[in-house]
Amino acid sequence: MANKPVGGGGGAEYDDYVQRPEFRLLCAYLCAYAEMYHAFAEIDGGGGEGATTRKDDDRRMTADEFVAGYAAALGPGPFVAFDHPLDEPGMRAVFAEMDANGKGKVSLKEWCAFIEKKEIEKNGKYAIVLSKAASEDPRRRAGVVTDAGWKETIKTQTRPAITSDGLTAFKRTFERYASPSDGAVGARDEGWSRADPNGNGHLSLAEVDGWVKDELQNARSDDDGETIWRAFRPSYIR
Repeated sequence: MANKPVGGGGGAEYDDYVQRPEFRLLCAYLCAYAEMYHAFAEIDGGGGEGATTRKDDDRRMTADEFVAGYAAALGPGPFVAFDHPLDEPGMRAVFAEMDANGKGKVSLKEWCAFIEKKEIEKNGKYAIVLSKAASEDPRRRAGVVTDAGWKETIKTQTRPAITSDGLTAFKRTFERYASPSDGAVGARDEGWSRADPNGNGHLSLAEVDGWVKDELQNARSDDDGETIWRAFRPSYIR
């Protein structure tokens, strides 16, 4: 998960872990970044809805890809950053703003950072959650995996189709834990118990990853759940 806190508040030894009070926000982040990743993947490489890995699908979006995919994937989109129609000069101006390092391609990290900024500025549907993420120490931002083996596994893994149906299933699985309502407390307690079976009170990234897979398989089927997990895993492991 790009730019969101995994841990915090429990001392340096817990900076890379999710603790129980952060569990609801973790689940909200899972939903938010899955949605960002789905939109990005629809445009990257020009594949559109349901596309699998392609030659041009390099997790680096070009201005031409953004222009070609904007209307279908984003306008009007799920985020306030892209909730209005644009002509081509307008799209290229937005792309230039996203391209923080000026290298002519927008990475998934830059994409998410741009959406976060606009959601907070314009009070989008994820504004409260992302405001919490933005206030955290950047050293405790989740999902920016430093383990080279993990990163290489994700990079070389054949990606299943990233579909709207898959996104809906992913979000439905974790939204029930992310709800701030009193009625969600019981479900969240059960979810935490499954995520933290050893009861040590914090989750490593590996434990979060395994729990996400298990929850998707429990909600769907072993095969379908694993397919959705593999499709959206890059949204929270980078």
